[in-house]
Amino acid sequence: MGSIFSFAVDRGYMKDSPIKGIKKLKIEQKRKNVFHKQDLILLMDSLNSEPLLWRVLVTLAVISGAREGEIVALEWKHIDYEKNTIKIEQSLTLKTGEGVKVKSTKTDRTRVVSIPSSIMKLLKELQLEKDVEQINAEDKWVNCRSEVRILSGTSKNPCIARVFLF
Repeated sequence: MGSIFSFAVDRGYMKDSPIKGIKKLKIEQKRKNVFHKQDLILLMDSLNSEPLLWRVLVTLAVISGAREGEIVALEWKHIDYEKNTIKIEQSLTLKTGEGVKVKSTKTDRTRVVSIPSSIMKLLKELQLEKDVEQINAEDKWVNCRSEVRILSGTSKNPCIARVFLF
């Protein structure tokens, strides 16, 4: 608003700005909730009895700081086992009437996140598990994309119902 009045004063449309001398209100930022170290230890310990998929999902969320939609939109091509990194470049969203959509990240930026080797080991285990599922499924397997594999018959359109990496 100040720039509009400054423009009017500069052009001679006004003698003075009516907001001259008014200070901008400070807006208090909301404090973000974060896990405490003890909470994270408890969470990670409780994952030990969970299936591999859930251990990977939750651990990636904690380690990477990625949003839920970014994690479920990961594809195997985003995993770099040599550099121990994941590339976050897309997000998965579900909109009423539109279904599942792949879109860019919230900030429209791609980022590469370093991942500890112990987590990369879990990702390798998950990839092997999914490869074994594909072999065991034989002709029931549907490849929606080369990176994404799911069993047919899980919904009316299994290519829409799946989660990318998982």
